[in-house]
Formats: sequence, structure tokens, C-alpha cells
Amino acid sequence: MEVGDTITNEQTDEQTDKLSCRECGTESRVRLLSCLHSYCNECIAQHAQDVESELVYCSTCRSNNKVTSNELSGDKVYVADCKNHRVQILNLDGNPLGVIGEHGLYDGQLSHPYDVKVDEQERVYVSDSANFRIQVFSESGDFLFSFGGKGTKEGQLLCPWGLHVTQHSVTVADFKSNNIQVFTPQGEFVRRIKPDKDSESSFTLNNPAGLTGDREGNVVVCDRSSHCIQIFDGEGRFVSRFGTRGSHLGNMKYPTGVVMDRAGNIIVCDAFNHRIQIF
Repeated sequence: MEVGDTITNEQTDEQTDKLSCRECGTESRVRLLSCLHSYCNECIAQHAQDVESELVYCSTCRSNNKVTSNELSGDKVYVADCKNHRVQILNLDGNPLGVIGEHGLYDGQLSHPYDVKVDEQERVYVSDSANFRIQVFSESGDFLFSFGGKGTKEGQLLCPWGLHVTQHSVTVADFKSNNIQVFTPQGEFVRRIKPDKDSESSFTLNNPAGLTGDREGNVVVCDRSSHCIQIFDGEGRFVSRFGTRGSHLGNMKYPTGVVMDRAGNIIVCDAFNHRIQIF
């Protein structure tokens, strides 16, 4: 294969499951060069021949490989590939770097993962929805631990969907149980956010899906089947909601995902209206 040739899906599927650096042996922050030899970010940086032309020398096959600034940056995108029962790891150019998981029910295996988040220690949290649990992996894809389990009691899950991970907590939207649960980063149950049937609660939850949070600790959730966004404070108290079912600006149909930008704008995946809305 010549430098710059296209890498087929079959080749990348075989070679990105468990990559290790050919120079130092690490499995951390490893990527494929166009010659199909794998190196970690640190070794790639050391072998950069020309930063402006973005050429990297491969000591294995002695070829020069063009690497974009996005690849050199080391930034990665983690994608919950639900129907393929895996998490894909890509660079900012969309090139594959690795895969976490395969279809199954044992530790390290996944069934319909809906969301993935990475904490400050680069641990990878995956909502393993059809296995009723959250699984946690190392940056290199090694299984660390899981929490949850099928049920409706505190700490149990029926269909974990959205995740929000901070230094102090992991917040999970449980789609089928119609509640939001908060855990420690180690998976210990902290609290549950759900309507109180015995009080005049000002909110309901109807299939909570994607969620995110802000710097003040508020939780922002897509209340999917209510076609709205709901906001709760760090203690789980209802703060506000916006959106109603419809197709006009500000309306939603089954909002599925939500993030916040640095300015505090709320960006919503308005699924059945086939658009992204910013509030």
C-alpha cells in the first residue's frame, strides 16, 4: 500500500481494536499512520519531520506520512455506535483510532450503547442500555468496572440513556424508569430525581434521554416524550422547562440529545424535526 492510499473498513476494524505504539509499546493515545503502522501521540510528535507540511516519519517502513494538525493535536471524539454495539474513537478528521466493546452481556461487552462520556482522568463511561448498566473503561479500552443492574430500586437501571460526568458525579437519564439518577464516579448511588406522587410536583419526566450540565451544577435533560427540555439544580430540584410539541422555531419533536457551549447556550438535537436548535 502506498502512502495516502485509502484504508478500508475491513482493515481498520481489524487493526484498531487494540493498537499499541510500535516504538514505546504503550496502548494509550495510539493512532494509525497512513502506512497502517501505529504510534502514540508522543512518538508521532517526536518523529514530525516538518510541522508546516505535517509529515511524520515511520521508523518501521521508513516512509513519510502526512498527518493533519487535528491528528497531531491528540484530540479525540468518542461515538456511541448503538446498533454496532461498540464505541468508536475518531480523531477530529473522522479517522478511526480505536474501538471499545463488542456485542455481548459480559464485562467489557456492550448492547445498544446510547451515550459515552470521558472524565478528567480519561476514564470512558458508557451507557450500556440493553444490559441495564453503566460500564467504565480506561482510555485504552480496558474494562474497569460497572454499576447499575436491572431494576427500579435506587441505583438500578432499566434503560440508561444520557450521561453527564464531572469530577464529583455521574448523572444518568433512565429512559424507561422515567427518572434521573446521580452516582459518584465510582458508581455509588447518591440520589434520584423523579416526580413525587404524594406532593404537588411541578414537573413530570416522560422518557428522559440526552442530558448535560453547566458549571453551576444544574442538570439539563431532554424530556423526550414530553417534547421539552427540563432543568434541575444540583440537588435535584426542578428549576424550569421550555419547549412544546410542534415544528415551529422553539417547538420540538422527541428531543434526543443536548449539550451546552462555553457561552451557556443550550444546543438541542430535535430528532423528529430533523434539525438542531440553539437556545
